[in-house]
Amino acid sequence: MKHLIKSLILVPVLFFFAAESYGQAIGISYENRSEKPTNGIGLHFEKDLSPLPVLTLNLRLHGTYFSEDYTSQATEVSEKSYEIGFGLLGGANLGIVAPYAGVGIGLDFFDREFETAGTLLLKEGSEQAFFYYGVVGLGVSALPFVRPYIEYRYRGITTDDYMPSENGTFAIGVQLRF
Repeated sequence: MKHLIKSLILVPVLFFFAAESYGQAIGISYENRSEKPTNGIGLHFEKDLSPLPVLTLNLRLHGTYFSEDYTSQATEVSEKSYEIGFGLLGGANLGIVAPYAGVGIGLDFFDREFETAGTLLLKEGSEQAFFYYGVVGLGVSALPFVRPYIEYRYRGITTDDYMPSENGTFAIGVQLRF
């Protein structure tokens, strides 16, 4: 009977100290994707829904801004993409590392402008499209309340008149967890 009581006390204590248990997080990231515009910056907010300290289930709201200017056949091209998404992530806090994976949906706003000979400005393409995505990532909790992370998101677009129909995005960033 003594061993059973010790086990019932020890197991919850070990779960409590085995992993961090924060309720919210805010993160910022540098993002690079496979299609133009390639470089961007992202911001996300997460809310932990899991009652268990080792397993996580998070809701994520994220926004990303991509922008790129380049020259194509004496024409200056400017492409901008704004995306906002909502996802569900599941993972595990395994000591210092925290792998996770998830799925989500979102909306992308894409604009392409051309400038020729420095005077004529044409707005050739503007499009909004829904997208779906899958994400895998790894966070490292070396410091309390701070978690650097790296992740990969693969997304597909519902329409693709101007923007690419699919692309992959690598993100490296840091979260503040509280």
